[in-house]
Amino acid sequence: MDRWIIIGAVLAIFASLGVGGWYFQRGVEHPATICSNPDAQCGDDRHQ
Repeated sequence: MDRWIIIGAVLAIFASLGVGGWYFQRGVEHPATICSNPDAQCGDDRHQ
């Protein structure tokens, strides 16, 4: 019985890392779509 608890805990850790990585990947890609326009004001002061 103790072995199944350890296996379940390890699987839960890997599942949470996968979900966290998926959310992180979505968060990284999101600003790139907003700032893909060269005229967008994305905190870059080079244009001024």
